[in-house]
Amino acid sequence: MKYKLKFNSIIIEKQKFTVNVSGEFIDPSIDSRCLSTPKVIFYFDNGREDRRIPLVVKYSDITRVDGKILFWGEYIYRLDYLFWDTRGKGLPFDMYINLSFADYYEEKVKLDLTPSELIEDHKLYEFENKGDHFTFTPLPKKIRKNHYLHILVAKFDFLLKILAFLVSIPLIPIYLIMGLLTFTGFINMPKRIESENKLQRLFTYVLLRISRVCRENFSMVRLKRSKIKGAYRRRKRKKIQPNKITFYSARREELSGNFEFVYNKLKDDPNPKQYLKTVDIFITACDENLNVYMNSVNSGSNISQATDTYTNIRGGVGIFAARRTHLFKSLLSDNSMNPITSSAPGLRAYIRELGIGFD
Repeated sequence: MKYKLKFNSIIIEKQKFTVNVSGEFIDPSIDSRCLSTPKVIFYFDNGREDRRIPLVVKYSDITRVDGKILFWGEYIYRLDYLFWDTRGKGLPFDMYINLSFADYYEEKVKLDLTPSELIEDHKLYEFENKGDHFTFTPLPKKIRKNHYLHILVAKFDFLLKILAFLVSIPLIPIYLIMGLLTFTGFINMPKRIESENKLQRLFTYVLLRISRVCRENFSMVRLKRSKIKGAYRRRKRKKIQPNKITFYSARREELSGNFEFVYNKLKDDPNPKQYLKTVDIFITACDENLNVYMNSVNSGSNISQATDTYTNIRGGVGIFAARRTHLFKSLLSDNSMNPITSSAPGLRAYIRELGIGFD
């Protein structure tokens, strides 16, 4: 399959990496009814850790014509959040491009990735174009300096908010009078305050006025969330009690929905932990053609409308595809045996080998 890829612009500003990419896949089998979407994956590798992050390509940014599919996408990435285990190590890393379309996939494509427009500030990273990939070199001294500056600015901003809060306290009587005037219609009540309880509306109005002075959110929702987080911090320090579960919610006062379902399942169960001795796994896989067909007929639309008949057979009507079901029978569950005294593989080991593990 032939393809073209072009980097329209790359902007590197401090920790932000903004990229705009356009491209096309060329193949005689592509027509206007093709449902497959192209995928551009940015592959980052620092030698000790790698990440594959897809470029966001919206459905509206894809054009399908006979023999060709055109696309473009733009997104902003944080360079300091690319890696987890080696974050903060200041390791240089490379960026490659992987392409995917239908059943076609290629890693580290060999294309000239020179961007049409390159803007970099050289503040925290040095950027180098090496033809078919890019290299980013962090500047540790500048990154640490920027980190300390960020802490200093945050502390200064925090002190300003405290000062503004102290200034707003003597103004509370005035805010109360203004809140009472909203009940007479002399002053308009903000639309965001919709409570039917007049006392709660008055209290919310006062908090809103204080929030505007302090540049800090003192809404009722935030107060409820802070209360719940505090209760959670206190609870998590206690020992786990068997057959007991605690719910915290800022949206409901009664036990209902999923919370009620879990509660009813656990309240009368003396031993909520249950283990299986063996497990059967059925894995059904299909090729791209069948996947496209199933997505087209099960689109989930409730609007009755005429659609074209999907076919991938030239000169005919129908679908040529493949599907297979594989059975892994009587696998030992991880809790059915002692993994130290037995060498038989358990359920988690099989699933990890299949590449669909939980980790």
